[in-house]
Amino acid sequence: MNDQYDVNNHPEDDSQEHVPIHDSQKKDGSRSWIVVIWLIGIIAILSGIGWALSHMWSDVNGRLAFWDQASHILPTKTGQTAKHVQSKSELEKELVALLQSFLNHKQGKVLLEDAQRWALLKMLGDKGHTLLAQTPGHPVALRALCFSELQYSAPRKSTLRFCEDASDEYPSDSDLLHILGHTYVYFERYNECISIYDILSDLNPMDVSAYALQGRCEIAIRQFESAIKNLDHALAIDATHQNALYSKCMGLTQWDHHAEALIACQNAIDAYPNDPVAYELLSHVHEKSQNWGDGIRTINRAIALNPNNYDYYQSLGHMHINKSEYTFAVEAYKQALALHPDDFVILFELGRSYSGLNQLDDAMKYYLKALALDKEHPMLLNNIGSVYYRMKIYAMAMVNLKQAHNLAPEFVLPVYNLGLVYDMKKDLEGAMENFKKATVLKPDKAESHLCLASIYGRLAQNELAKEEYEKKLADWDLNSRS
Repeated sequence: MNDQYDVNNHPEDDSQEHVPIHDSQKKDGSRSWIVVIWLIGIIAILSGIGWALSHMWSDVNGRLAFWDQASHILPTKTGQTAKHVQSKSELEKELVALLQSFLNHKQGKVLLEDAQRWALLKMLGDKGHTLLAQTPGHPVALRALCFSELQYSAPRKSTLRFCEDASDEYPSDSDLLHILGHTYVYFERYNECISIYDILSDLNPMDVSAYALQGRCEIAIRQFESAIKNLDHALAIDATHQNALYSKCMGLTQWDHHAEALIACQNAIDAYPNDPVAYELLSHVHEKSQNWGDGIRTINRAIALNPNNYDYYQSLGHMHINKSEYTFAVEAYKQALALHPDDFVILFELGRSYSGLNQLDDAMKYYLKALALDKEHPMLLNNIGSVYYRMKIYAMAMVNLKQAHNLAPEFVLPVYNLGLVYDMKKDLEGAMENFKKATVLKPDKAESHLCLASIYGRLAQNELAKEEYEKKLADWDLNSRS
């Protein structure tokens, strides 16, 4: 049933009473309808105005936001022109025109600074990328396209192929060769990278970046002598070249030329006294020299300059552990963990630090957190087994130590620790078997010989006990001289 009643088209119904309508009533009805129609029209107009204002405001906001970005990209002259454009699409056209003028420049000169150009590409997104791709045979366009590929995502194999093809087409284009070199570095293809930088230094003997980057690649494959030679060449051109200074510090440190590394690091600090990386590099030299005190003081300088780098706190904790300063180590690693939660190494080292403090419950807590991240780490399983041993929970100690041994059969510590567990359980045969294995795996581990001698003595095998004691004394004498 339709409950609505149409006053103009209702059917005649004899059962309903009809009241005659006078002429004055007809006029009033007409006026009412006019008012209704007029009101509907007003509402429609206001709605349209509201929608238009909303759309205009949205466009203005978008245009202002877009211009806010563009004003940092466009050169001043173009920027002043672009400020007066009326829409985002017109501003995009302005940016495209600017990029096109860059591509079409006869000499291939860069009209924008590198940072501006890549930001421009990023703003234009697919439009900029498509525009570049549609400009074949233009070395500047190829350079830009290579960089835009690298800018949008991590370098991919397709990017590498594109860069290789582009450099084949333009073998003397130094920008393209630099891009190709960077791409090889990403894929850790250091020998090919070195070949590229050889070409670059031949094209331009004053290309300091080519020498610096070649030296960095040579360090990666441990060609230290050649690396230092190239880095010195770079520094002869520019004594404050940061990449060359820092790479020389790293190369000499890894090469174990500590005295020279200390000089190189001091040169880096003199050039960049407010850069924490320079102090970090110096701390690594002290660390490799086992000069823990100076290392701690130096890494604290880096932390003062950048307190938000968790690697610095890890280095600090590591050096405190080596000084048996476990309380300070815990503080350092907790700072690192606050900056980088759920980090396996930090959790592992916190376990070690608490173990050093003999706070076994806390040590186990952090070891088990690390175990949740890596269930097949032999050293971690060994350490968990060792803590269970010290807690006198021997069954769990054996489970973890055996698992560590199964994962790394040549790793001596789980075998040695298993011997200790069997010994505590009064299983002398089991202890003897594991201590024997330990002496085979690491013949110069004096503790294994000492423990094995003890087992032989308790089994009344005195000649064997004497033999192991003599080996132990020989190992200790050898270790004290080394």
